Amino acid sequence: MIRRQMLIALALVTSAGPLVAQPSAANQGRGKLREYEMKGAYGTLIYDGRVERKAVGKNYEYTIEDLKLTFDPDARVNSIGEISLKEISVAAMLQQEEGKEKPKEFLRKSKPVSVVLKKDSPKATMQKVTIVVPKDVFDAADRVEFTVSDGRRTWVLDATPATTPKSP
Repeated sequence: MIRRQMLIALALVTSAGPLVAQPSAANQGRGKLREYEMKGAYGTLIYDGRVERKAVGKNYEYTIEDLKLTFDPDARVNSIGEISLKEISVAAMLQQEEGKEKPKEFLRKSKPVSVVLKKDSPKATMQKVTIVVPKDVFDAADRVEFTVSDGRRTWVLDATPATTPKSP
């Protein structure tokens, strides 16, 4: 039997699949503000930031509070000349039966963004980007995953529970 868990990743999908982290038990209460830290890299994209989830009526608002992005033109994995992000998405996922590789996505919400990272301008910051999703669907998910995409490639950003959750 699969234990229902709420996992979050600011997801930029890699060939190895997304990396996700389970929120701490202290950060599990309904209606509370949950904060997650994002820090890592995959190939040409290095990231450092925060995402918050707030319950608002029948919805959750996932807000990218502050996300610093850096282009690494010398990366050997996922090597490209520039990153031109067009959207950020959040998806509710269900784990497949044992032996299947990828979780099943059952709802994805996207928001357009315009972020270009290249060798002569390698840094950008995304702030206050909010995606609203239905609570009932996301509460039924095994995990929640964020992605950013240029329309062809998608990158996964690992998110872990913040060590000191904020009060609403």
